[in-house]
Order: sequence, then C-alpha cells, then structure tokens
Amino acid sequence: MDRRAFLIVPTIFAGSHMLTGCATPQEPPSSAPRQATVAMPPIAFIIPSEMDVIITSNTNITAGSVGLALINQSRMVGDNRRELAQYKFSGDQTTVERRTETKVGVTGSGQKIRAKKSISQIPGGKRIEFTPYERLSYQDRMMGALPLFPAPSFEPDDIKAFFLTSRLYDKFEIDSEFNPEATYANFVRLLKSRPYEKGEKDPVSGKIFKQQFLMPFHDKEVPLAVETYPYRSGSKAIVYCQIPAIETTPNTVDFVLLLTEVRKNLTQIIKS
Repeated sequence: MDRRAFLIVPTIFAGSHMLTGCATPQEPPSSAPRQATVAMPPIAFIIPSEMDVIITSNTNITAGSVGLALINQSRMVGDNRRELAQYKFSGDQTTVERRTETKVGVTGSGQKIRAKKSISQIPGGKRIEFTPYERLSYQDRMMGALPLFPAPSFEPDDIKAFFLTSRLYDKFEIDSEFNPEATYANFVRLLKSRPYEKGEKDPVSGKIFKQQFLMPFHDKEVPLAVETYPYRSGSKAIVYCQIPAIETTPNTVDFVLLLTEVRKNLTQIIKS
C-alpha cells in the first residue's frame, strides 16, 4: 500500500461543539493567568512507521496527503462570538487551547493545556503519546473593562475528546476480478453516499470526485472516495479513506489495527 507521510490531528469537545481557529490579531491586556496542574493519563496514537503528524483546519483541510490529522476547529456562535479549539507544536511540547473570543478575535478567554509529546518506535509502527501536565486559564480585557467571556470548560474528558476527533488519512489499492464499472457499482449498491460540493476536493487525494461514500465502522463512519480502472483481466480500485480515531484500548488508538480492519471491509465490498 503506497503511503506518504502525513499525520493530521483532526476534533470534538465532550459536552460541547469542537472548534479551531485563527490566530488573534493583537494580544489584548489579560487578567493574571491562573496556572494549575493537570492529572490525566497520556493519550496515544499508534500509526505506521512511515507516517507523520501534521495539523490542519476544519475550514482548510490539506489535500493530497496520508497520515494522522490533528484538526483545528472554528465556529461562529451567534453574530459576535467565535469558539476555537486548536493545537500548537514546539519541539516535544504541545499546547492544546480552547478559546471563546469576539468575531474578529480581538479579545477572548480560554484555557491552554500543555502536554509533553513523545514518539517511540514499536514493532509494526510508532507510538505517539501526548501527556497533559499543566493548565493555564486566562481572560483578555478591553480598555481595562471586565472580561467579555468566561473561560470555557476544558476538563480531562474534553481534552481527550478533542484528541479523539483526529483522523488517519490513507490510500488503499485493491485488485478486483470484476470490470471497473462493476467494481464501482458495488460501492454504490452497498454504501450510503453524498455528493461533493462544487469544487470540493477529497482531503486524501486532492482530487475532485462526484460522490463520497460512507462506510459503517464500529459506531462511526469512514468517509471514502473511489476510483477504478482496468487492470489485468479485471480492475483495480483505489480507495481514499478518512479513518476516525477509535479507542482500541483505554486512551490508545491503534491505527495499525484499524487500517487492517478497514482494508478487510473494503475487500469484502469490492468482491461482493
């Protein structure tokens, strides 16, 4: 299976909507930040050795790559408020921030969680761990006034839920005994689908397709795009998948195991 390195870290807040976002244009005055320790288990991802991690945005997903995606998110709440959830990397340090701010990002309040990032090689892949250890709460002020927003909740369950909005992007090539049209028809017959928006690109391949399929997977779905072409006496299917983060053991997502399961399910569809 042809893989190129790419780890994205796509997000969901437990008990709230996940968001990611833009940088604040100017740093307004803030009340003294409140610092506290965070006690929670590390969150781990196991991915193929050749893949890496990158950060992307739910409004600007990088196309044409494979790997684990950590996804910054952003959404408007009413006319004048924006909510963000975002990652920042610096060496072996990761900052995960949840923030509520004005529409243009001039002032806001939030919580920053500092986490230690470690990468280790293991049989069949590599393990990436994020260990939260410190919390910094802050409230920006405008012209000496009271803060506009309270700092949003960002407790251990919320932090974990944010990490578990990540996805692994990957590409599968599977041979079929059927011709290209019949192989593609199996996806149409067996899976739900949705049309792509005009000009919308598949985030894994960077290509534009007419429809995206949704394959049931545990209690979630795997969005995928498919192209088929003649190969030997049958056809070859190239399937571009967005695999959701699913805990395989507590606080651990083993994407190597999940990839094996996804390939098995795709093979069953192609050979049906």
